[in-house]
Amino acid sequence: MITLIKYDLNYLLKTKKFIIISVVVGIFSLLSPIMAKYLPELLNSLMTPEGIQITIPEPTVMDAYRQYFSDMNETILFVILFFAISIFISEKTKGMLPLILSKPISRRDYIISKFITLIILITISQIIGILGFSLYTYVLFDEIAFGSFLLSNIPQLLYFVFVISICLFFATIHKSYLAALLSSFGVYFVLALLSVITVGPFKYFPVSLTKLFSQIILNVADVKDILISLAVTLVMIIGLVYGSIKIFTNQEVTR
Repeated sequence: MITLIKYDLNYLLKTKKFIIISVVVGIFSLLSPIMAKYLPELLNSLMTPEGIQITIPEPTVMDAYRQYFSDMNETILFVILFFAISIFISEKTKGMLPLILSKPISRRDYIISKFITLIILITISQIIGILGFSLYTYVLFDEIAFGSFLLSNIPQLLYFVFVISICLFFATIHKSYLAALLSSFGVYFVLALLSVITVGPFKYFPVSLTKLFSQIILNVADVKDILISLAVTLVMIIGLVYGSIKIFTNQEVTR
């Protein structure tokens, strides 16, 4: 297993995918506090008719947090989705699977290795983003609740892992990149729609993790609700990975 993970990590480094994702996350993390600080003022100056004075509220550090998590759950999430499917399905679409599986490699280890490798990539990228965001936010706003911000990134990371597990599942089922991409988008879209329902079990669906950051930073979060949401998401991740392993184990691999 360790050898497989090293091989997959080396592949990501050789193909520059590791660097690309880390750089993209880092750039958007750095831009978040900058946009929160200066974008309202810029838009106001561009859109306000001459002679009319409009007073806009002074941006706060909370605006920077909102911008950061908005970027993570929109732009970065879709970047991860595209990259995850590409990484999971590339050897299948290139016809390399028969050769790889002809070696003493179990199909279970193959799937788990891919999954762990991508989690490592996303975790490192997010750490880079957290550090970059914290530095720029402190420079621009002269304050940063680093401990609370760090805690609020834990649900965010788990949500990324959940999206990765969806990509893994459909990349295992399908033979083409497009089919896996559309299926993953479809499931993500349905879950996003269900997040509107905030009663009963629906309020603990994985998408709810994206709404916890403000509660954690402001220290008003319901610990019980957070733990239930984390547990539900973790169970769904395990289910998707287990399903991927079962499907791949019984799947006929051809060129």
